[in-house]
Order: sequence, then C-alpha cells, then structure tokens
Amino acid sequence: MHELKGLSDEDSWCLFERIAFNQGSKQVDDALVVVGKNIVKKCANVPLSIRVIGSMLYDQDKSKWLSFQEIDLAKIRQGEDGIMQILKFSYYHLTRELKTCFSYCALFPKDYEIRKEFLINLWLAEGCLECPKKIRNEEDVGEEYFSILLQRCFFQDMVMDEHGEIYSVKMHDLIHDLTQVVAGKESCLVMDTSTSHLNKKIHHVSVAVRHSLLPCAGDTLGKMRIMRTLLQLQRPGFDDEVFCESDVAIILANCRHLRVLDLSRLHIRSLGMGSLINLNTLSTFVLGGGSSNQVHIGQLRELMPLNNLRGELKIQFRESYSYDATNAEEGSYLLSKKHIKALVIKGAKYETPIVLDERLLEVLQPHHDLILIKIYGYKSIRLPGWVAAIAANLPRLVRICLERFERLQHLPQLSQLQHLKILQLDNMPGVEYMEDDKGNIPCFPLLEELILWNFPKLKGWWRPEVGVETDGVIPGLHKLTIFGCPNLTSFPGIPHVKEKRANKFNPYW
Repeated sequence: MHELKGLSDEDSWCLFERIAFNQGSKQVDDALVVVGKNIVKKCANVPLSIRVIGSMLYDQDKSKWLSFQEIDLAKIRQGEDGIMQILKFSYYHLTRELKTCFSYCALFPKDYEIRKEFLINLWLAEGCLECPKKIRNEEDVGEEYFSILLQRCFFQDMVMDEHGEIYSVKMHDLIHDLTQVVAGKESCLVMDTSTSHLNKKIHHVSVAVRHSLLPCAGDTLGKMRIMRTLLQLQRPGFDDEVFCESDVAIILANCRHLRVLDLSRLHIRSLGMGSLINLNTLSTFVLGGGSSNQVHIGQLRELMPLNNLRGELKIQFRESYSYDATNAEEGSYLLSKKHIKALVIKGAKYETPIVLDERLLEVLQPHHDLILIKIYGYKSIRLPGWVAAIAANLPRLVRICLERFERLQHLPQLSQLQHLKILQLDNMPGVEYMEDDKGNIPCFPLLEELILWNFPKLKGWWRPEVGVETDGVIPGLHKLTIFGCPNLTSFPGIPHVKEKRANKFNPYW
C-alpha cells in the first residue's frame, strides 16, 4: 500500500492550474476557473488525481469542463482504490488506438526505464500505428501517441538525451497497476522462475528474472502458438541468459505468429527463423562467436525471408565469423526490407581476423528509405559501391555514425545528403580530407550537429585543387565537436554555431 499525503487546498489548485492551463501561457476564462476549482475539490487533494484530471481538461472547450463538473468524483478517497477510479476514468477517455498502446506497457516491471524509441518500435511491430489514409508515416504517429500519453500523465520521470530529446520515461506505480488491469490476460510479465501463470491464450510475454533457471520454459512457451511478442528485459545487475538453445529452438518452431522477438544475450548455434515471416521486430542478429568455446550464431541468409522487419535492426559480427563468398549470388540481404528505418552494423572489436570488410558490407545494402545508419569496426581500405554513393542510395538519411574505420582512406560525399541532421565520425587515422571535391549542391543544408574524433591525418574538408575555390559554409550547424585532429587547418564556415568544443587540433579560427 502507498501512504499518500494530500495537498493543501491552495497547493491543489496551483497544481491543477499549472497543468490544465499550461502554466498560464494564455488568458484564462474566469468561468473556467470557477468550474476548475469545483473539480479540484472533488479530487480530495490527491496529487496524482489532480494531475490526471488536469491533463484531461487541458486545451478542452468549456462544455468538456462543465461535463466533468457533473461527474461524481466525491467518492474519491486518499487511497489506492479511490485513485484507481480516476486513472480508469482517464484511460476510458483515450482513443481505441491509444488504449492499445498504453496496455502494451503492461510488459514492463514497476520502476522500469522505458526507452521511447524501443516502445514506439514495439507499437509499430504490433500494428498500432497504422495511418489509414497514409497521410503520415508510422514513426510520426508513434511520436504523437507517446506525447499524448506523456501529457496525460501516464508517463513520468523523463530522461533526456544529449540532443534534448526524450530518451526514456517511467510509470507511476499506480499507473503500472492500471496497465495490468487493462491488459487483462493477453499480456504476461514474468518476474520469477514460475511459469504456472503462462497459458495458451497469452499474446505478449516479457521476462525479467535475475537468473536463467526458468524450468521447462521452452516447453511452456512453445505451446503458446498465438504468442506475438517475446521480450527479455535487461535490468541493472544481471546480464545472464533467460533461455537456453533448446528453449529457443522450440519457440521458433512452434510460435509462427511472433512479431517481436528479443534474442539478445543468447549464445545459440542456429536461429532457424525462416518460418517467422510475420516477425516485425528483431533486437539483435548476431553472427560468429567471441572465443573458442562459443559457437557459430546465425547465417545472413536467415534474414532473407524476414521482409516484415520494422524499426531498428542491429547486426553484430563476432571474431570467428567468416563470410562465405559463394553465397554472393543471393544479393543484398536487406535491400527489400523497406520498413527498416534504422540499421546498426557492428564489426568485431579486435584485429584478428578481419570480419567486416568490403565484400561483406556490400551485401548489407539497406532499403533507400533508411533514416539512420551506424557502422562500427570496418576493416577495408575502400568502401563498397552503395556506401561510396551514399547520397544517391540513401537520400533520406537523417543521422550517420561511422566509427573505427582504421584502414579507410576516402570517405563518401556526405555533404550532399539533403536531410542529414547529425553526423558522427570517429577513429579514421587514414583519412586526410573528408571529401575530394565540393560538388555543385550546397553542403549539408540541414546539418545541425557534427562530431569528429581521432583524425590524426585530417587536413581539411575538401582536397585543394589548383585554381578551384574550396571554401564553403555549413549553414545550419549549431553544435560542433572536434577532438584529436592535430593537422586540421581548413574547415567550412559555420556562421550559426552555438556550441563548440575542441581539443588537440590546429586552431584555424
């Protein structure tokens, strides 16, 4: 039970006023003030109730306020049961789509840090974000739904990322209790080693246990043939595996309706995912093993039939992986996957043997609608064709991160990407100039943030040519970070930069 102390009448009104009237950002109708004070009295000075009701009334017309005034909230008590009535009341005023998105949050434990991007990807995989008239893309719909639930106080404790965007949120314990009520028997959160509460009618399962001793987990989950979601939730303090290889084999063989599958932190011989044509979210696809006692994990060709994958896909190569060039006739493994919007490719961290090289990256060309790409640990001198012509092949990119390209000598013409907003480049000791020529299109028209780390040979952005003007401007750049570029002597103009950090470089401005 929660010991909830009520606010004073004055503090109750101040809290309601701040939320319902948006901190006095616009002129308030005196009549609404009178109605609002009557409503606050019915909330029994309970902060959570006031926040929820205030958020429901924000930006509503007078008729909505009057209807709330007539609702009998007088029975609300300073206790969980009374507050739950308010929370249910708020939930029932959500649209059908928002109710579905909110109920999906039942898969997270109390006090769990929910990453916004991860949650929106789950909604997307479940088909909660479809726009009937295709006026907007699904990611934008997901952002809107998240914002509405946040504004309506279903989320709290925001954590911001380095760009000022919401990275994660949590739920109040009572809000979490509400998710368990509204999700009913379709979702199950496994918090201990018992599987007795799992049954064949459950659609969504998440596992958050501190050890890997779930008895007969594969047998139990394998019987849940209509299961659509299976998550392993990472929590502070434990990284061990929940399922063994035999468990996974049973699940993959029997649960053909899976749309979301989290196999991170598992060391298994073969995925056998060819039958999972409905799979929409795959957290990490791992190939190779890290030591002699680790076994081969997955084959790239297993990605071929998974054309419904959505959101972010992470492909991780380990040291023992060796690409079989005889499979090159299969073509690109990702080119047809038009719903993947973010691609992360991680090569092995160590020098022996070479893993992520030119021929392997060539067959990982993504669909041209990709908006984010991150590549770590590239080992070749040259880039494959689709990366060398990245502006033509991936014209919608908004963010790029390339790290540990130790042997690379020439970068692609990144400045011609018309939608790029964030560019991060790190550890490229062989690069002397970012680009060979300036091109005809204005460089980086939308770039807002640029990060350059560890370019010991870098001299300038464009390679100088006799009789050719190489000066240029990055018009919208607001944030610039340069570290470890001691030979840098020329750089495009940055007239609107607001934040600049630099170290170990030749200062030219």
